[in-house]
Formats: sequence, structure tokens, C-alpha cells
Amino acid sequence: MVDLLWNDMNDTDSGVPNYDGNMLAHQGGWDEMLYVLVPIGFIIFLLRVANSRAKKLPPPSQPVVNDESD
Repeated sequence: MVDLLWNDMNDTDSGVPNYDGNMLAHQGGWDEMLYVLVPIGFIIFLLRVANSRAKKLPPPSQPVVNDESD
């Protein structure tokens, strides 16, 4: 029965286009890996930009300390 269903799904004469060559999902796992690596890479990029901007800032001024005691 499974064999019959498989043959029906892969039938090119059924009028339904066969998308095996154009499908972007389940291609050995590389496409699912992009769902993980792209956001991580974007976060790393944002952290590097933030660090480079923070290094360009002038150092914070020292707070004024009042040495007068009451």
C-alpha cells in the first residue's frame, strides 16, 4: 500500500507539477541550520558594532567628591 501511495505521489502524468528539483526544505539539514546560524550571526554582528561604538566613546568623567565632613 505504501508503495502504491509513493508511486502516486511521484507520478508526473497526474497534472501536478513535481517540485523535487526546486524544493528548498530538507536538503540534508543545511537549510534548517540556516535558521540557527543566521540569527546567531546577526547577534554577533550587533555585539561587535556595539563594542566598537563603545570603545570610541570618551571615558566617563569622574564624579565630584565632596571632602567636607559635617
